[in-house]
Amino acid sequence: TAQTGQQILQSTAFDFSVAPVGVNSTGFVVSVRNTGSVNMNFSNTPMTASVTVYSRTNPEQGVVSQSTCSTINSGTLNVGQSNTYYFTCSGIAINMNQYYYVFRITIGSVAKEVTFT
Repeated sequence: TAQTGQQILQSTAFDFSVAPVGVNSTGFVVSVRNTGSVNMNFSNTPMTASVTVYSRTNPEQGVVSQSTCSTINSGTLNVGQSNTYYFTCSGIAINMNQYYYVFRITIGSVAKEVTFT
C-alpha cells in the first residue's frame, strides 16, 4: 500500500524507547526516552498505556487479566530526553511472585512493550 509523504515523515520523526524501572502495589514505573526527531507534547498527543497479566506459576493459563493504565505526568518530552513516568493500573493484582506483566505504552501511532518479570 502506498503511503503519503506526510505519513512516512510522521512515522520516522516520532519514536521512543521504554525501559522498566520498578513496580509497587498499585502500578508501574517506566522510563521513556524520545528517540525521534520531534518534541512530544502529551497534551496534544496523550501517552496511554495498558498492561497484560500472565501467570508465572501456571503458564498454560494464558492471559490472566488486562487493564488500562494512566499517568498524571503530562507535559513534554523533547528530542533526546528521557523521563520517568508512574502509571497506575486499576483492577489488577500486582504480585511479582505469582504473575508477570507485559506493559504497553502508546504515543500517537507508535506502541512499545516492556515486560516486568
